[in-house]
Amino acid sequence: MESNSKVVIASALMFFSSVTAAAQKISIAVFEPHESFVKASTAYGLSWDILQLAAQEEQIQLIPQQSSWDGAISRLKNNKVELIFGVLKTPERQGWLTFSYPLVPEGSMLYTLPSNPVNALSQINIGQVKVGAVDKSLHQKEAIRMGFEHIYPVNDRANLYEMLQGGRLDYVVLGITLARFYCQNESRDYGVNCLKPVGEVLMYSNVHVASLQNNKQATRVLRRLNNGIKTVYRLPGVATLFDQHGFSTSDYRQWQQQMNAFFSAQ
Repeated sequence: MESNSKVVIASALMFFSSVTAAAQKISIAVFEPHESFVKASTAYGLSWDILQLAAQEEQIQLIPQQSSWDGAISRLKNNKVELIFGVLKTPERQGWLTFSYPLVPEGSMLYTLPSNPVNALSQINIGQVKVGAVDKSLHQKEAIRMGFEHIYPVNDRANLYEMLQGGRLDYVVLGITLARFYCQNESRDYGVNCLKPVGEVLMYSNVHVASLQNNKQATRVLRRLNNGIKTVYRLPGVATLFDQHGFSTSDYRQWQQQMNAFFSAQ
């Protein structure tokens, strides 16, 4: 009986070893520092966990490569990474990137420092204040749409918080993930309340994974990840992930409805 048990255990280990060995390793550019962004418990972290489930479903092992946004784009264009994570879809990017199925919507807001007495958009003099946003981003376009006359574009999103603290900006347009990351990791004075949102969420944009359109191998991997996303989004364990990242049951149900509608339209 004991020898039979050893055979069963050995067979199981060989099976799991073969699955691990068969997993295709794929390099993917992520925000730096990646783990801190995941722990910020927002759409970024939740999207990453869902993507990991999808990758496991397709026997893909994602190898994160941390970088700034500019660095990630440079590495992607030079084929040093195959995929990039945390991308928001824009018409300009659709001209040269292939996007995955949507993951989780990321909200963006207008933020200022806690010392600023303004609490509503209607209290802001849009002709005088200085607003920062990442250059050529959806956030910059949103600031233009809102009518701000003094918009300062930056290449590295990490500069926005520093410029706001240094008094060079009055407001910044940021994703909620980035705002929480700054407050949890960079602020000494106010902690998690280091940035004050003004008004409601300005926009929601789905988090995506993307590959270069001219990288055929990467686009094939992306199609496999899409298959994985379509399979795992219905799994009961995804509801637990929503809870772990601070989302409500209502958020999960709304996301399920959005995903159902997306796949029904395919």
